[in-house]
Amino acid sequence: MNRQTRRAARQTLTENAPVDYRDMRLYIKEESGKTYAYTAACERVGQVSPQTAVHVQDGQTITLRYALGRGGDLQAVVIAERAEEWDTDERG
Repeated sequence: MNRQTRRAARQTLTENAPVDYRDMRLYIKEESGKTYAYTAACERVGQVSPQTAVHVQDGQTITLRYALGRGGDLQAVVIAERAEEWDTDERG
């Protein structure tokens, strides 16, 4: 990905995050020692930062209540749920 494409993606995230990610429900999954967040349709949203990963566990769901895009990263206020609350039928 070239610099111009990355810059455009960061700008799009900054502009759209407050609306597009509000109340989004995500599923947490650990893969190869890293933690990722997925939508109910099993689309990867992104990697969870190491600072945040210590507060969530594999199989847990989180809900993004409010989100901002800053410098290409998504920063969010999160509501965490217990791991067993995720409905596997909901993920497709």
